[in-house]
Formats: sequence, structure tokens, C-alpha cells
Amino acid sequence: MSKNQKYNLQLDENVDYKKGLKLVLRHVKPYIFPFILISICLLVATILGNAILPRLLKQAIDVNITNKDLAGLTQTTLIFIGLGVIYLILSYIRLFFTGKLGQNILFNIRKELFNKIQTLPSRFFSNNQSGDIIQRLTGNVDTLSAFFSEGIIRLLDVVFSLTIILISIFLQSNFIGFIALGGAFVMIVYIAIQGRIIEKPITESLKKEGNISANVQESLDGFVAIQSTNQQKSWTNNFQKKTASYYTTMKKVSLISALSKSILTFLSVVAVCILLLTSLNLYAKQIITIMLNKS
Repeated sequence: MSKNQKYNLQLDENVDYKKGLKLVLRHVKPYIFPFILISICLLVATILGNAILPRLLKQAIDVNITNKDLAGLTQTTLIFIGLGVIYLILSYIRLFFTGKLGQNILFNIRKELFNKIQTLPSRFFSNNQSGDIIQRLTGNVDTLSAFFSEGIIRLLDVVFSLTIILISIFLQSNFIGFIALGGAFVMIVYIAIQGRIIEKPITESLKKEGNISANVQESLDGFVAIQSTNQQKSWTNNFQKKTASYYTTMKKVSLISALSKSILTFLSVVAVCILLLTSLNLYAKQIITIMLNKS
């Protein structure tokens, strides 16, 4: 690759996932304590929300209310309220530190980018449109910030929730547990394939968005020259063509995303139906009971 090509942002390059992972870890490492605190709060809140609180509610309905045990119902209710308050506090702590973590990482990334730009040769600015550079400094950085503040936390939330749910299912029935585990594996594989499919259209849309930003910036900078040479119509047609191309690409991305989400939802429904039918079959054979204990 020549030096001129090296500084061209529009060139197609293979995505280096290892390099991207190192970038993520490098920016998370200084905030490892808040990240661990967020993970602990999320784990405890997930256990409370998905395991303990539902069981307390089940205890109140199936045991205390059924047996007209007022003292037991009062005790269960107080425990439920106390754990509910703890759940709310943990959720607040998680949201607070998540927002703070995202903003701190965003600040560090912007500062690092600014310092990097100061060291680049003039060839970088001559080979790239100003709008494209601005788009990468603003929109792309905001996307990274959203990943740090929301994406990682959502990923942990899904992992913790699935783990707790699978453990609960395995405690009731190994057969049903393996069915649930198989369904989760199929959906994970599908999500990985989906990411590969949608990666190229998203990259193309980001490049076209940068071209539009560059076109707008150049139009504003050269407005007087464009008007004096009577080139308004030419610039308008050029802008409309780029906008139409971007719109077509975004429609493709939206269509793929919507289709992928629909398929994922369908797979989830199929998995749930299989679990329900299997559970009903085991219940009919008295292998499990309504209380979900082996007979």
C-alpha cells in the first residue's frame, strides 16, 4: 500500500477484529473498578429479578395465600419489598456508573483522536474530504460511546440472565435444560452469522454518510464560488444523487436488520414452544409436577 493510499479513508480494508478488541480493552482497563462494580450490581440484580423475587411471589401465592397463612404472607411480603428496594438501588448504581463510564471513555477517545490528528501529515487532509473526517470524529465516536455505555452492559445482562435461567431449568429437568441450551446455541450461531451478513452494508452506509457530510461542508465553504459561477443546479443534482444512493443503502440495511430480527424472534418462539410442549409432555407422564419438582 502506497503512502497516499494509507491516508485514504475511503479505501476498503479488511476489519481487524483483534485490533478492535485491543482498542476496547485499552480504554476499559483504566476503569476496571467501576466496570467490576457494574458487573456485580448487574449480576446481583439479575439474580434478584429472575430467580429470587419470582420465587417469593410464587411462595406467597401457592403457599401463604392458599393455606391462609397471614403471618407467613406478611413475612414473605416484607422480604419481597426489602429485596425489591435492594434491586432498585442496584439498578440505580449500575445506570449511574454506566453513564459515567461511557462519558469518560468518550472523552478519552476524543482526546486521543485529536492528538493523533495533530501528528498526521497534510497528505491526510488533502486525500480526504473534511465532511468524512468530521463524521468519523463525531458520529463514529458516539457509536463507540454507545457501545461502551450500553452495548457491553446489555451483553452482560443477556449472558447473566441466560445463565441463571438455564441453571434454574437444569435444576428442574436435565432433559428440558438441554433443549433450552440447544435453542440458545442455535440463536447465538444465528446472531454471529447475521453480524457477518450485515457488516458490509453498514460499512457502505457509513462511507456514503461521510460523503454526504463532506458534500454539505464543501457546499457551505464554497457557496459564494458556486453561486457566482452559476453551479447551483449541478451541485444540487450531485447532492441528490449521493442522498439517493445513501437512502438505497440504508433501505437495504434496514431490510436486512428487520428480516434478521424477525427470524430471531421466530427462532425464540419456536424454542419456547418446544420447551412448553416438552414440559407438558413430561407433566402428563408425571415426570414433573406443577411445583416443578420431580415426582
